[in-house]
Amino acid sequence: MQRSPIQRAHYTSRNDKNLKQFTASIRIVVVSDFLHVGSGNVGISSSKIEEKDIEDFIKYGKLPNVSITTFKSFSRAGGKIVIPGSTIKGLVRSRLELSLPQSCYIVDAPSTNSSATYVRIFHPVKKHSDRFDPEKFPNVCPVCDLLGNMGLGSRVSFSDAVLLKGETAVVNDLEVVKKGAEFQGSIRGLIKNEVEAGMVFYGLGIRPNGNKVVLLGRFKYSDRRFGRVKATVTSSNFDVSKSVSAFINAYRPKDFNEEW
Repeated sequence: MQRSPIQRAHYTSRNDKNLKQFTASIRIVVVSDFLHVGSGNVGISSSKIEEKDIEDFIKYGKLPNVSITTFKSFSRAGGKIVIPGSTIKGLVRSRLELSLPQSCYIVDAPSTNSSATYVRIFHPVKKHSDRFDPEKFPNVCPVCDLLGNMGLGSRVSFSDAVLLKGETAVVNDLEVVKKGAEFQGSIRGLIKNEVEAGMVFYGLGIRPNGNKVVLLGRFKYSDRRFGRVKATVTSSNFDVSKSVSAFINAYRPKDFNEEW
C-alpha cells in the first residue's frame, strides 16, 4: 500500500526491528467524591414497587405511585462500567504534550473557549500541530512517535479499565461512581526502551516519590467534588520507578499540581 508523504515521513522515523514488548496492568482509584465518564447514553431508574402496591392494584385497580428518573449513564462495555481505553490514552497523551516542550499538539480546530482552571493548572503554550510539512519536519515528536497521530499508528494500546469495586449513584443527573471505586486495566505495546515505558507511566501520574492525583472525566475543572483519580502500576515487565526516572532524566518534563 502506498503511503502519503506525511505517512512516509512519519514511518521512516521508526525502527521496528529494535522494539521491545511492553506490558503493564494498572489500577485507577477515585479519590474525589464522584467520577463520571460519559457514554452518551441515557439511563432510567424508578422507585421501588412494594408488595402492598401489588395488592392494592389486584384488589382495587389502584396504580402505584412510581417516580421515574433519567440520567446520563457512565460508560459501559459488555454490561460493565468502564473507563474507556481511549479516555485513558487521551489522559496520558494530554499530560505528555503539556509536559514536553519537544511535543506537538494534535489540533482538529481552533479552541473557542478554555477553562480558567485548566489554564491556571497547566499554563499551556502554543505549539505547532502535527499537520506539518514533511520536508521541514521529517521526524515526529516523541509523543506522536509513541502514541501515533493522523499519519502514524500508535505503538501502545490501552484497554478499558473495568470497575472492580465501588458504589454508583445519580448526582446532577449523572450516573457516577463514588470515592474509593477501583478500576483495573492494562497497557500493551512495542517500545524502544525504558524511557518510553517511563513516558507512559509519567503520563498516568506515576512519580518516583509517590503517585499524583490527575484530573479525569466530567466537571473536573468546575466542581471540586468530581474528577480526581490516582493510577498505580500493579505489574509490568519494566521496572516502574527506574523507567520513570529514566524518562525524567532524558526529557526533563514539566510537572503540575492538579489538585486545584
